[in-house]
Amino acid sequence: MKKSTALGALGAAIVVLLVFASIAVAQSTSDQSTMDQSTSDQASPDQTGPVQATPVENPVTVNIQDDAFDPATTSIAPGTTVTWVNNDDEAHTVTADDGLFDSGRLDPGDSYSVWFDGSGTVAYHCEPHPHMTGSIEVS
Repeated sequence: MKKSTALGALGAAIVVLLVFASIAVAQSTSDQSTMDQSTSDQASPDQTGPVQATPVENPVTVNIQDDAFDPATTSIAPGTTVTWVNNDDEAHTVTADDGLFDSGRLDPGDSYSVWFDGSGTVAYHCEPHPHMTGSIEVS
């Protein structure tokens, strides 16, 4: 009887260990996906591929207000970070026409940053308000 009780206790200890290991792995995966979602984007007008996170350098601000991007056209040097700030009273997006970046919904007071490298022009718009357009000229 003592032998089966000892085996039962050992089995229970193994089950508890496996449960804790599973929780640790799930937590680690959850932390990584959360970290990936909170970064700014990198865009190269003359390149295609996934958007990557990069530190902010040489910041430029584009205001979103009165259903317009201000300034509508922005000329920058490679290595510049552009930050759009929604100073309007409704939600907007900053969406590249070629799909290079997309801010998702920006509520009033929200901001979105993209680091630009390479050269060329990237046209963008607001998804809910297609009359709102702008462009970034990188040279």
